[in-house]
Amino acid sequence: MFIEKSNGAKKEAAVATPMEKASKKSDETPAKASKPVENKNEQLKKKIENMKKQMDQKFKKILQENIPAFALQLNEIAEQIDNEEKPLEKEFIQKLLDKVRPLYVDAKKDHLHFWSKVRILKNDKHIKEDVTTTEVLDAVEVQIDANYNCINIELEKLHTYHKDRAELERNLQRAQGNKALEEFDQKTLDVLRVNLEETRDFLIVLLTLAEEKMQILLTTSEETKATKNEQMSMYT
Repeated sequence: MFIEKSNGAKKEAAVATPMEKASKKSDETPAKASKPVENKNEQLKKKIENMKKQMDQKFKKILQENIPAFALQLNEIAEQIDNEEKPLEKEFIQKLLDKVRPLYVDAKKDHLHFWSKVRILKNDKHIKEDVTTTEVLDAVEVQIDANYNCINIELEKLHTYHKDRAELERNLQRAQGNKALEEFDQKTLDVLRVNLEETRDFLIVLLTLAEEKMQILLTTSEETKATKNEQMSMYT
């Protein structure tokens, strides 16, 4: 196009082509988009940090409150079985199962969370370099596995108690029914009591380990790194 100059002369004006406009626009786009991307990354970092803090708080509660309370409850239930005058009463057994099952379900969740915390610590590159800390975490992990397996085995038995008892009752002859069912119930209670006491003892061992090495279990990657840097600074 042409524009008119004041003296009447015509001069050609520079007009950008569509390709030039597009190129200019694309060059400007990253600069405009960089801030939103940076903000998004910062938001994600904050969310991850908040999740880590929440996990650490939950772990502290499991270690300092849930597991000790669980050990005490198991001990109380085991004593209740021993002190019951009519342990083979259907109503007593049902109340017992209803009480134990939810405890074991919650305990499994807590043990999995505990195990996850230990695995996170073991996989941390700064902690891997510390042989003593790694050995402690290995010992704790072994104890968690033992606890979890013990709980899981008994929980499966509790879930199938009614089914197994009904199947036994169907297969028995009328003459031998009552005695066989009583033996089945007695065996169920005996195994449950042994499991309660065994799990309680496992938990005490775990708590003893945890109390001795509480600082290690509650540590974080940043704290471990800071400690190592502090130790290194002593020799520089």
